[in-house]
Amino acid sequence: MGIWGMGITQSDEFCEVYERFMERYNIGDEVSLIVSDILAEYRKEFSDDEFLHDVYFALAKAEWMCCAQSEYVISKVKTIIESNSNLSLYRKLGASEADLKLRQKNLEKFLATIQSPRAKPRKRRIDPLERIKDLPPVQVGECYAYKYEEGYRVLIILDRFKEEGWLEQVCCCILKNTFDTLKIQVAKEKIGFISNYVGVEFLAKSNIKKISDITLPKNFRNHIPKSYISSLGNKKSFHKEILTPLNTTLEELLKL
Repeated sequence: MGIWGMGITQSDEFCEVYERFMERYNIGDEVSLIVSDILAEYRKEFSDDEFLHDVYFALAKAEWMCCAQSEYVISKVKTIIESNSNLSLYRKLGASEADLKLRQKNLEKFLATIQSPRAKPRKRRIDPLERIKDLPPVQVGECYAYKYEEGYRVLIILDRFKEEGWLEQVCCCILKNTFDTLKIQVAKEKIGFISNYVGVEFLAKSNIKKISDITLPKNFRNHIPKSYISSLGNKKSFHKEILTPLNTTLEELLKL
């Protein structure tokens, strides 16, 4: 059970279930069918309902977002919260009393939210490959900074390519740390993650500032271990907390 905070969304199970739900919702599946399939799968894996708390929370949030709430899911969430069984679970997992108070506050707020119907359902999002938008004129080896929280994040263009049947993409890495100065040696800094982006999911030209250039070999992405490169990225990933950084540097990658 991967938990990294007291927020409702701060667990691996919540994120996985919510993401899988929305993937199917976006391609047109009925909400009730998605919920039924996900619950059936998790019930096979976990016989103890205690380990399904975050599954129910994620489904409740997803249903609420789609204005398709079910009495069953809301009832399950309400029972979990009002019985304090989720707090008992977090206590067993080692949460402090201060953490438990914060969790309780977040649970109560979440329950109030999902019991108040949303005004409009979330729109089904089209596959990014079906939305055409050119990439900004970024080139291999260019390093850019963009605003992140109180400082800057830095991305490096590792490759620019087009494969048959796909839109043009860039492969870029995002450095692990957030910087308050742009006078850094990017090749020596730890990498957070590497991903490929099509134009519609890449940052706009107006949101990035070029800070330096580095020399990279041609078709550099083909020399990077495939396990290092995540699937097709989206705009949210640029502002997402890096939970499992690669912890390698560009200099180290160049030596592979």
